[in-house]
Amino acid sequence: MFQSRNRCTKRGYTVSQLEQAANEVTAQKCSMREAAQFGIARTSLQRYIDKSSSQPATLRVGYQGVAQAYRVFTNIQGQEISNHIKAFDDRFYGLTAKQLAYSYAKFNNMTNVPLS
Repeated sequence: MFQSRNRCTKRGYTVSQLEQAANEVTAQKCSMREAAQFGIARTSLQRYIDKSSSQPATLRVGYQGVAQAYRVFTNIQGQEISNHIKAFDDRFYGLTAKQLAYSYAKFNNMTNVPLS
């Protein structure tokens, strides 16, 4: 049996607090250690500042990068297929939304199509 391990630091801050602390440190209003008043670990703040300086426009916090790798439809195609689903639902066509999305993806030879 494995032992459970508690986190050393609690992530009790929001993204806006992280951005505010990073802005104050980069504007040299306060040091890294003084930024502890925001309740953010020094290493987490340093990591966020390093990421924002290397890629400022595309910085995302969370799992958006992972989700983009498995994306099947573009926004336009997603809107198109949702319109088809709504139209077929009005006509009682008989296909489920999952079956219709799968056949649409196979017909257009898309990548990352999960097996249905």
